[in-house]
Amino acid sequence: MPIAPKIPCFPANSSGQSIRATIVERSASTGALAAVDISSASGLELVFKTPAADGHKEIVKTASLISAGTDGKMGYTVDTALFDTRKNPRLVGVWRFRPKFTLGSYIGGAIEWSQFRLVE
Repeated sequence: MPIAPKIPCFPANSSGQSIRATIVERSASTGALAAVDISSASGLELVFKTPAADGHKEIVKTASLISAGTDGKMGYTVDTALFDTRKNPRLVGVWRFRPKFTLGSYIGGAIEWSQFRLVE
């Protein structure tokens, strides 16, 4: 029987958690993954999709570099309104997110969505 992968959990109605993404690319010559230097990137955002019960609504939040950006890491510190299940109980469940940014002539982000679970 397959085992479902564990995903990070965040408590509902809370703030201060850091949701992070690391931008990587695969080397054409070796196939190895390496962090992308996003230190000069602009328009850093994390795009969230709410759980199915809430209709997979898209919410865009401004992100920031976690360090100098040479390690490809960016993130967003959650505010209370994003996870407020008192106003919207349909927010409990599995969320998806991916980074978006502009780097030179490239505008985009990750192709795959990462996920986390919002719990009561």
